[in-house]
Amino acid sequence: MAVLICKRSNHSLLLSLSGDATVKSIARIKKALAKIIYEPVDSYRLDLSSIAEMDFTFLQLLIAFQNKLKSLNKELLLLNYSRGNEFNKVSSLCGVEVSKLFNFEEEE
Repeated sequence: MAVLICKRSNHSLLLSLSGDATVKSIARIKKALAKIIYEPVDSYRLDLSSIAEMDFTFLQLLIAFQNKLKSLNKELLLLNYSRGNEFNKVSSLCGVEVSKLFNFEEEE
């Protein structure tokens, strides 16, 4: 089951998604994202480190979410992206070059 935790700071919303990000839970994730899309923040920071299982449906949803944010003049930043995480593995298997689609928050 997917769990989405949100923490708000002054100008951003930190989203931590854990568990399952597959077609089994995509409707639940979509509903959660729809609830927070109009929050009065400039950016949404998505932590990828706790995604245990993922498929292409999550990638599609994330691209759509990012496009909607852009239309609202907001930014999506991906956090904790690494070669070994599930997001990278699935993106690579699907032939998606995430570096061309998404922005990443630099680690300090």
